[in-house]
Amino acid sequence: MKKPQTVLAGILMLVGLFSYLQAEEQNILVLYSTDSLVSLLNKTHGEAHHAYYPIQFVNETTISGYATGGAAGWSSMLMANPPNNDYHNVEQWFYQRYMPIIDDQYYHHVSSSRRDWSTYNYIRFDAYATTNPMILGMLVKDGAGPQGYLQRGTFSPVYTWEILPGDTVTCSFPLTDICTEAELDQTKMQGFFLRYAGYSGTGTLAIMNIRLVESGTGSYPVLDVRENHRPFSRYVTKNMATNRNAAKMIKTLTPITSQVGPVTVFTGTGGYSCAIGHLGGSGGTYYQNTRRGVVAYDNDRILISFGTGSTPPPGALVVNDGPATSYFGINMMATWDGGQTWGGLDSGDARPYFYNNWYQRGNTSANSETGEFYLLATQNCSSYHGAIDMFFRKMVFTGDSWEEDRISIVDQIETCPGLSLAVKIPSGRIWATVRDGHDGHGMIAKYSDDNGFTWMPCKDASSSVPRPWYNPGVDPVPDSVVNFPGTLVSGAVLVPYGDSVAAFSEKGDKWKVHDGTNWSSERSVPIWGWHSEYDPLYNYITTTVIEGDHLFLAKGGRYDNVGAERRTNLVATHYNDGVWSTDTLVTDSVIIDAIITSSGNHVFLFYVEKSVDSTYKIMYRKWSDGSWGVGVELATETVRVNRMAAPQICPPTYACVVYDQLKLVSGQSTWIKFIKVPSDPDLMIATKTMMRGVVNASYVNRIDAVGGTSPYTWSLSSGSLPAGLTLATDGIISGTATESGSYAFTVEVTDGNSDAASGEVSLVIDPSAAAQTRVVKKAETVLSGISPNPFSSSITIRYGLSGQSGVSLKVYDINGKLLNTIIDKTEGAGSHQVSWKSASLTPGLYFIRFSAGKYAHVEKMMLLR
Repeated sequence: MKKPQTVLAGILMLVGLFSYLQAEEQNILVLYSTDSLVSLLNKTHGEAHHAYYPIQFVNETTISGYATGGAAGWSSMLMANPPNNDYHNVEQWFYQRYMPIIDDQYYHHVSSSRRDWSTYNYIRFDAYATTNPMILGMLVKDGAGPQGYLQRGTFSPVYTWEILPGDTVTCSFPLTDICTEAELDQTKMQGFFLRYAGYSGTGTLAIMNIRLVESGTGSYPVLDVRENHRPFSRYVTKNMATNRNAAKMIKTLTPITSQVGPVTVFTGTGGYSCAIGHLGGSGGTYYQNTRRGVVAYDNDRILISFGTGSTPPPGALVVNDGPATSYFGINMMATWDGGQTWGGLDSGDARPYFYNNWYQRGNTSANSETGEFYLLATQNCSSYHGAIDMFFRKMVFTGDSWEEDRISIVDQIETCPGLSLAVKIPSGRIWATVRDGHDGHGMIAKYSDDNGFTWMPCKDASSSVPRPWYNPGVDPVPDSVVNFPGTLVSGAVLVPYGDSVAAFSEKGDKWKVHDGTNWSSERSVPIWGWHSEYDPLYNYITTTVIEGDHLFLAKGGRYDNVGAERRTNLVATHYNDGVWSTDTLVTDSVIIDAIITSSGNHVFLFYVEKSVDSTYKIMYRKWSDGSWGVGVELATETVRVNRMAAPQICPPTYACVVYDQLKLVSGQSTWIKFIKVPSDPDLMIATKTMMRGVVNASYVNRIDAVGGTSPYTWSLSSGSLPAGLTLATDGIISGTATESGSYAFTVEVTDGNSDAASGEVSLVIDPSAAAQTRVVKKAETVLSGISPNPFSSSITIRYGLSGQSGVSLKVYDINGKLLNTIIDKTEGAGSHQVSWKSASLTPGLYFIRFSAGKYAHVEKMMLLR
């Protein structure tokens, strides 16, 4: 192989760069001169599979493997394995992560770097390819969203060029037209991202003078992008259409009188994300955790989540909804007898379930009342390389099992997410916080009013510019949406508050409240938990709520992802009737971890404290009747504990906690344990959110009460049930709802001693199932037919796609020369067909190559005249 400098000299002479002038282009701003590109691209590019200037491919086996669907050699040549993908085009993921050329948007990703490009209509660069065609792609991003440290904005799709060898061309990106169609603000641009978008063989590529241009043409032929102008749209959802068994959804909430555990749930190797334990690490980028990934549905049925690295536990049921190239899946286990025994997500199955399409680069959370488990994560990190989707995944309890229910896209970020959490409030709205891994401060909040189908704000991608905002519950659920950034909030930690939600910073020093329509201005929390030496070292706070609006925050311990132990205080602060009050519960002690939860009208603060004999005490303190009780020891462990996990809100009959052993040595087998303690609540209404119903469909569900003395008698004290439903004295709501909508009403329960309690209950009646469901059907990715064959003038090519994917159909002669690209674009799941005419070909044998994602197939076809 020639030295890069020799090749460069030849190319520079060939294209006459030394005398190159764009004489006819008007109003030019050079972003990267040829000299700066030579300097920039001759540097090391981390994970990139190209080197030098002019650009040369390295690891051609890997690149060609992806281009043909084989991905040969990826395990030893890629920094991160390809995602076990049930949504994206894996080939394009590869080019985005491993084949970047210029990531201008990353170079200008801080808020102070926004640029006004409104006087320019094009981004252009000159390019020369040797030997084989080069396929390049470019996207742009604005910074028009709320600004933290990082710019927030909207992306365009990737547009591509195919640069044929031997001629210098000017690649022209129609900036103004694309920004208009994608609804980007050209006065507040972050930048562009230039990468490879396909592979036709080895060769070299020279890129020269990346510039903004208002008008005119330069010295070389202009090569326009191949795609029609469109917005950066994302499929609304992949919906598994789960069905809930109403009779089996009725909860068991009889009084619990004794502690359960510690019970060993699991023992095995591995960890969650990059952390040294099954429950994860600090919560930030690369060290996400499952601290809120516990669903305590009722006394008997509980789900936990954890990690074992890239390998499923021995004997696990591997749930694979994508290609076999899995990487860092999530394990889930459930108990059906209140924590005594643990197994799979179906009753009677003793195996752990390993979801290897649920990527661990994200944090888990849950809603115990509705039996839902959430993951906010990427499909696979794409560190520093363009746009990646932030997924919302949901697991729901059906009465018989926990099942995958939803995959939707909340937003786009640029690298692995930091701490991001989701919470469902009584109205049924789901709130999510989204943090880009680049940004240590700016946290965005978005919400879904259609149970996770779409995330506000967004627009129906099929509508015309200017697109109206999508209005869930009023507008039909679209097939695809354009996502826009949400609102800047104080931090990732969400907690239900009154009828809406509050968002706290991870330190617990700032917060905002949403009133159902808007976020408040930022508020300060009085200094709490201060320790003269150790305050900056606390873990991020955890939160809970009782009585609807009595907030509790806790901090204690410090997790640093390497297992170091430090002394801190254990502190709780609470907010009630507009006043903050703080209690220091343990002073200057080695607190390993702490997590707060509530049960009924009580609050439980679980923590791990190291004793003078170097054992680790599993402890809790209980808030009841206005004060904290003394510390209660639940268990003693002789080995170091890693993290604690618990629901944000437990059932009113008990509180539970999960904790795991610290992994000190690679390959070490470590355990996870579970403990449940009685709550002994006062008489109260346990149900705040009823199971959702569907208009004109039969409905039955029960409101539950706890505490007091049975039997319970129920009545409606204010508000109205949905038309067609009635409340019986035994707490059963049943009937057939005739109108959709969100309903809130107050019920009263009277126990056997004539004591009474009341509370507000919410119930959502969805429109018809057809109006609320957008299902990506399980189709097969296949080239299903070419007809007629032989053919004389035109053929029809039929193919199917199992999901959204980049698709190409190319025609080759018997020598392997590419003659025609019929299509090269992204299409959705389902059956497709395209017609093609062969006017310029002579009779003979030809080959047509179909590729979609990692699938590829070549078919012969005979042309007759």
